[in-house]
Amino acid sequence: MMRTTPDILEVDDKHLEDVLCRVEQTLDAQDAELIRALAQSYRYVTGLVEDKNISLRRLRQLLFGASTEKAAAVLGRMIDKSDAPAPPDAPVDAAPVASAPAADEPNKNPNDDEQAAPGHGRKGADA
Repeated sequence: MMRTTPDILEVDDKHLEDVLCRVEQTLDAQDAELIRALAQSYRYVTGLVEDKNISLRRLRQLLFGASTEKAAAVLGRMIDKSDAPAPPDAPVDAAPVASAPAADEPNKNPNDDEQAAPGHGRKGADA
């Protein structure tokens, strides 16, 4: 299903107010209040869009609210604690020791192993 872009109507405030008055006479109070609130919201948003000084971030924040949810608050304890950085006072584990080369690979350099100990991901100048 493809979205169609609605036609943008330009209506002056006097005409819109006349229409809202007729709506209030025709519909019950709750429906008329909803239509009036929608019209006021539309006026407000179009005024913001016409203001060249407003940023998209601020406009998005006004329309949808601030994004305050954090992954820890949403997922709770589902986040793996092993991925979290260690506290500064935690003891440092010794670096893993490379295993001896297999008998069929006597000349293999332990630094060439694809399963090398995890590090910062950079290779030295000799690599």
